[in-house]
Amino acid sequence: PPPPERQKDALPHPTSVEQQKASYAWALEAQLEAAKRTIAEQTAHAKSILNQAAEEKKMNCAMQIDEQVMKQEMSLDQQTREQVMQLHQKAFELKTHLEHQASKLTMDYKQKMMQDELAQKLYSMQSRQYEVRTQMQQQQVDLARRMQVLLEQQHWPQDRWQQQQQQQPHQQQPTGPYQTDPRSYGSVQAPAHMAHDAWQNEY
Repeated sequence: PPPPERQKDALPHPTSVEQQKASYAWALEAQLEAAKRTIAEQTAHAKSILNQAAEEKKMNCAMQIDEQVMKQEMSLDQQTREQVMQLHQKAFELKTHLEHQASKLTMDYKQKMMQDELAQKLYSMQSRQYEVRTQMQQQQVDLARRMQVLLEQQHWPQDRWQQQQQQQPHQQQPTGPYQTDPRSYGSVQAPAHMAHDAWQNEY
């Protein structure tokens, strides 16, 4: 039978999964820092605009403008904190999802590897059983051939018996396992010592 397909080859290796996880985590950290810097730059730029506007109005209402600036700065700071918290939450969710995916892929890989090993063991066992059956069948064929040769060596040919009968017509008829009737040859087994000698000659 053909060897089983390697199911684990369709999945990424755990080492590759770990590398991809680390690379993706690093990318998330880089994006987080870049987003924080962008928000900080936007906040600084907004503050700069507010300060410039405040300087133009200070001559008329310095205290009122300063109070408004402080309120607006506090509002911007609060928005910045909320945005950073949202970024952290999103990054945490993405990391959790990444960990889950990596764990699932690793478990799937190990499961497929165990299935591949079991299929390979089953294939090896079936192959061995097939080889054993083939060897046993060949041994049975060889044994049958040897038994046929042994049986042929245990019996005299009929023409040789007729020649002996013509040359010795007045001798006493033989007794024992070989009868005078030529039809009995091939149906009566040879004595045990002759069968043993024939077996030794064969092997």
